[in-house]
Amino acid sequence: AGKTQFCGYIVQRASREAAAAIGQELHLNGEPLSVVSAGGGGDGFALLKAYADAVGKLGREGVKSVVCLGPDMPPQQRNELKKRLLPQSDRVLLFDFRPDLVSFLPLASVTVSMAGYNTVAEVLAHEKPAVVVPRVYPRREQWLRAHALEERGLLRTVDPENLSPAALIDAMSAELSGGAPPMPPIDFGGLQRITGRAQHLLGVAGHA
Repeated sequence: AGKTQFCGYIVQRASREAAAAIGQELHLNGEPLSVVSAGGGGDGFALLKAYADAVGKLGREGVKSVVCLGPDMPPQQRNELKKRLLPQSDRVLLFDFRPDLVSFLPLASVTVSMAGYNTVAEVLAHEKPAVVVPRVYPRREQWLRAHALEERGLLRTVDPENLSPAALIDAMSAELSGGAPPMPPIDFGGLQRITGRAQHLLGVAGHA
């Protein structure tokens, strides 16, 4: 333990320029925007299917959605979700994969996702209302993370055993009505601090 030092969390943030470009791409006119993803998509079908079945009601309530399926989703599942979502293209912008998905976050009114490290860190760093459906098998790491953050009022968890379109809509409505979450007491300066720490250990002076 004496040889380790916590440097903070590493998180990717959207640039203003990238977010502005996404805003022009979406043509938003004040509608609430939901940004939905399931990481790589390999085990995200249940979440995205429930969301796809909720899109009709969300659209009638004026919510516009950005849905990213993920590059690892099996083809059969991908095709089924496209059959459900593409006919609703007036309210849903659907992607197989967006390497710049983080650039959508500044525009989001609410996010819906699983509870992986990178996704949760990015959502919290952008101070966005969040609904998460954590993975519970084969590891409970996401479940533990989600509930620890929910206890601090930073996001809302939907139990995967109780996942349904109605459960997602209820959780999203609660987050949208609650406004932005409190600024998380989390140190997101890990990347900068690691650089400085490495330079110190190596005896290398930093460059301006």
